[in-house]
Amino acid sequence: MMTLPELAADALSKFLGEYMQRRFGSSQTQLVEMVPSIARIALECIGNSDALYHNVEHTMLVTLAGHAILRGRA
Repeated sequence: MMTLPELAADALSKFLGEYMQRRFGSSQTQLVEMVPSIARIALECIGNSDALYHNVEHTMLVTLAGHAILRGRA
C-alpha cells in the first residue's frame, strides 16, 4: 500500500532526477544518482515522524524553493 509520503518522495525524486540528468548529463553520474535517492530517503524518514511543522509538505516546498533559487528564478 502506497502512502502519501511515499508518493511525495517518488514525485520529488523523479523531478530532481530528471533535472539533474538534463543539467549534468553523464559528466556527474554519481551526483545525478545520489541527489534523487537522498531526497527520497529524507522524505520517507520525515513521513514516518510525527513532526507538526517540519513535515513532508514543508520539506518538499523548501526543497522546491531552494531548487528555484539555485536555478535563478526567485
